Amino acid sequence: MMSYGKSRMTGKRNDEMTYKDPIGHGRGRVAPEVETLFNGRPQVGTGVHDGLSALIAAKWNFDFLWVSSFCCSASAGLPDVGIIGVDEMLTTVRTVYRCTPLPVVVDLDSGYGDAIKVYSVVQAMAQAGAAALCIEDNPLSKRCSLYGGYDRVLVVS
Repeated sequence: MMSYGKSRMTGKRNDEMTYKDPIGHGRGRVAPEVETLFNGRPQVGTGVHDGLSALIAAKWNFDFLWVSSFCCSASAGLPDVGIIGVDEMLTTVRTVYRCTPLPVVVDLDSGYGDAIKVYSVVQAMAQAGAAALCIEDNPLSKRCSLYGGYDRVLVVS
């Protein structure tokens, strides 16, 4: 068992929980927030883009906060086409994590590069406070799925 202090959601000591190593290197762990977040019950989250929006969302009793390039791009007055980079996303995740005890789920688009870069970004997001990540299997040229004419194929394995 490993101890990482107290869980931000439950207040329980983390050494009471068993961690899984999703990568197989003995260094990974599943955040306690994820075990609580994905517990079989429907969860309701909302998109945030900074500390203030995270604080407002926390007052409304959401189960988690969603940080995405769409939220961050829109708040900067930019289209969601990949202009917001990983550094801006990391800064936003750190800020949101500091402002609220809610788990932060991050949309990483296509992971910001090849497999090595994705691995690096995943590690950095975990250190920044992300409880869970969503990575899309799309080409690197970012295109928001909310725009018309975008065909998506769902692959279930």
